[in-house]
Amino acid sequence: MILSLDADFLSGAAYPGFHKLARDYAKRRKLEGGVEMNRLYAVEPSTTTTGLKAEHRLALRATEVALFAAALAAALGAGNASGFGLSGDEKKFLESVAKDLKANAGKSVVIPGEQQTPDVHLAAIAINQALGNVGKTVVYTETINPLPSIQGEDLKSLVADLNAGKVDWLVILTPTRFTALLPILILRVR
Repeated sequence: MILSLDADFLSGAAYPGFHKLARDYAKRRKLEGGVEMNRLYAVEPSTTTTGLKAEHRLALRATEVALFAAALAAALGAGNASGFGLSGDEKKFLESVAKDLKANAGKSVVIPGEQQTPDVHLAAIAINQALGNVGKTVVYTETINPLPSIQGEDLKSLVADLNAGKVDWLVILTPTRFTALLPILILRVR
């Protein structure tokens, strides 16, 4: 059982770990060999690929995702917020998600969206912890920076090398999608 809190983890390379998440999701969507299919719930402000694949989807304003996450955490004993501000249909959705998460404790996951507030991330952590998902379906790791550096200093160094005539070739690779979101990789050849 998967709950996406505005996390479009099935849509593309912009989401960390996309390939593994999409592959793992797809493995549990086949009715073969007695494998139980997973269920996907999505709570999101705008339609995403993940939301379109969900069996159950709740459209909320972006500012209401945190309210929903806090109310869900409280419903699961992982917080103390109320469902204040949720409509009748939203409360029914919350109750259904809470029931399904409880029934799948230790084999479910709540995924917060990268662009969501720290409150949503904290609620997801609390819910996953309360359900016993941590260490089973949820594993926390250190963020990996494959080329750790201070980019401003690297750029100054590159300009200095260019001005000194030390660079024979300069290749700048940019992604074709999400160019504004991903850093430009600068490769210096001497």
